[in-house]
Formats: sequence, structure tokens, C-alpha cells
Amino acid sequence: MKKSLILVLVLALCFTAVPAFAQQYDLGGKTVTFTGWVNNLEDAEASGRLAEAEELFNVKIEHVILDQDNYQEALMARLISGDSEYDVWRMASQPPWFLSLAAQGALLSITDTFGDEEYYGEALDVAGASIETFTLGDDRYAVAEFPSFADAGTAYFTLFNKDIIEAAGLPDLEDEYLAGNWTWDLMREVALATTVDFDNDGTNDQWGIANMYIWAFLTITNGDNIYVLGEDGKYKFNWNSEKIIQGVEFGAQLRNVDQVLVSGMAPFEQGNAALAFGEGWRIDGFAKGDHDVNYGILPLPKGPQGKNTLYTGWFETFVIPSNTADAEAMVALVDFLFKDPDIRATTEGWVDRRVSEWAPNAKSARVLADILTKYAQEGEYLNWALVSSEVIDAYNSVVLGEKTGAEAFNAVAAAGQAYVDELLGYNK
Repeated sequence: MKKSLILVLVLALCFTAVPAFAQQYDLGGKTVTFTGWVNNLEDAEASGRLAEAEELFNVKIEHVILDQDNYQEALMARLISGDSEYDVWRMASQPPWFLSLAAQGALLSITDTFGDEEYYGEALDVAGASIETFTLGDDRYAVAEFPSFADAGTAYFTLFNKDIIEAAGLPDLEDEYLAGNWTWDLMREVALATTVDFDNDGTNDQWGIANMYIWAFLTITNGDNIYVLGEDGKYKFNWNSEKIIQGVEFGAQLRNVDQVLVSGMAPFEQGNAALAFGEGWRIDGFAKGDHDVNYGILPLPKGPQGKNTLYTGWFETFVIPSNTADAEAMVALVDFLFKDPDIRATTEGWVDRRVSEWAPNAKSARVLADILTKYAQEGEYLNWALVSSEVIDAYNSVVLGEKTGAEAFNAVAAAGQAYVDELLGYNK
């Protein structure tokens, strides 16, 4: 009785946003298997949390590492064989695993099982963008771990070399951002002014823009997405929308006409590029002095029909297979191990931490705090997992200047949609 009372109190504290989870769960000594491409239980094991969970839930917890190349197939095999009744699956947003598994009914819908408001609570406001990446139609599937753009480790920012900008006589980009003027046009102005062949040998010694992913940075910043949900809740091919075409063609102009783009981050890291697009984890290197660059940080520049934002290509969470033997107990177990009891406070803490670690001066701190606070809830994700080979070829033909956006994307619209329909089971 005493042990049961303690358990009730512990779980009540852990599951403040979870419906009716303040009770004792006895999984009868079963083995709960966490799958992933790396071991995600190491920290829980080191802290003693894993052992505590095993005792409280009467389970044995193991981790099975699966090859990423066959990850989805291995999970489906476990589901079909019935081996997944006590499974917890690690999930990433970028590969097609999640969307395909959800479309095949292989995952437990948190929406149907518990209700969105009841389970996610404040996370819907604070980390809504990441939860949406693990959503299909009206059903949300993410369990326990809801990453935020405020963490910023996998978010893409615009980095700029303050010394190059100043030497070119260009305006202070932080001031321009704060005034609402960080746009495609200003980015192009900067890139044209800072792409230079200093020794006239026919090869640029300094570049305007490094590491630009046209398909990402010049689509979401123009107010659209490469795939959108229709009124029927199904994903629609959207590469041939006016805003997407405008963005890809603008990227083609930067590449072929202006010739201000250089691939990779190395030119910026070496002090030979004015602008670059890089993830937050790269900023750590600049902040720690790994690269001798007087840098600043901005969000992505806004297009003529869009807004400034951040983009990420990678989020991770946990999901539960649809044939789980005990949905409530399994979700409660994962929550006990991984769910943040106060995600709003954690998000605010991430903002403070990133500003402290990354901002080189007071003005930069103001800008970075504004960026992380503003876009932590509104950052963008693009479903590259839905892109077929035909669409990639069409995209490349526009970027290389071989075709117009309308010509290329309209030609593959049917094939692109058919690929989505097949992957997500819309045609069954």
C-alpha cells in the first residue's frame, strides 16, 4: 500500500498534462523494447531513471539498434509479427518513415487515444511546430519528447561576416532586421557587393552567399510550402504554386545570373563569404572561436510574399505502435522517462542559454533573443520525404536555368502527387 501511494504521487507530478495517468501501472515483468538507430536510453540509464522506471512499472527495458537504411521495414516487420506490443519506436522527421507508417495505420494516434489538449497541453503552443511534423491529417503521434526551435541546434539561421559587410560599405544587417528590412532583395544586394575576384584571375576570392539550399530557404520564406494539406486533410503537391516558383527562380538567378553562390560552409568558416546558412550547432563553433570570424546571426530573409522565419530539417520524438498491448501504460512509461514537466520554462531557458552562449555582443543578444522568442513556435518544416525523383529532376532543371518553374513543375505535378498518394496510401 505504501509503495502504491508513493507511485501515485510520483506519477501525478510527472503527468500533469496527461489524462488519468496518476495510477499504478504493472506491466507484469514484460520486456519493453525501445528501438532506434542509436541508443536513446544512455542518459536515463546513467541517471538511474531507467532503473526507477523498471521498478515502478514492473518491466525490463531494453534497447535495440536498427539500421537506418531498413528502419521502416524493420518496424513494420515487428508490427506484423506481433513483436511490437511492448515497443517504443524512435522517430525522425526527415526520412519518410513517420509519414508512411502513420498512413499505414502502424502508429498509435495520441489524438484519438487521449485527446490533443489533454495530452500535449502547453506543448501545443510552445513546441507546436515540432509536434506538427509528427502529425498526419488530424492525428498527432509524438510521445513525450517535443523538441522546440528555441533549442535551435538543428534550426537553420543566416550567419553574416560583420567585417566583410562593413568593408563593403553596406548597412548594419542587425539594424535592418530590427527595422523589418531583412529581405531577399537586401540579401541579393549584399551578395552582389561582396562577391569579389580580388586578383582578377577569373576566380572569385570572396563570395556573397555560402551553403544555400534554394528549395528550403527560398520557399518557406515566401509564404508557402512545397506540400500543403488540402481541405480533405491530405498532402497536396505544391511545387507549382506561384510563391514556390518565384522562390526557386530567384535562387536560379542568384546561382546563374548573379553568380554569388558557393557550396558548403567552408568559405564562410574561412572568412571568405559574407553570408551563410547554417544550423545552430555550427554557431557553437564560431562562438567558441573554432573559426576566426566576426559573425552575426539573423533569421532567414523574407521574400516579397512571405516573412522571416527559421527552418529545420530534423526533429526527433518517440511513437507507439498501433498494436500496443497497453496504450496508457506505455505512454506513461515513456513520459516518466522523457517528458518535460514544464516545457514552457524549458523553452525560455533554451532562449536564455543560446543568447548567452552564441551572441557576441549586446545588440546581437537582442537580435538573437528576438529571433528565438518569435520563431520558437512558428518555425517551418518542409516534408522532403514526399519528394519523388521526378520532382528532384524538375527542381534541378529550374535551378540550372534549363526550364522555367512553371514549365518544370507543372510537367511533374501528376507524377509528384501520385508518389505522395502511394507513399501515404491515399490511393488505396
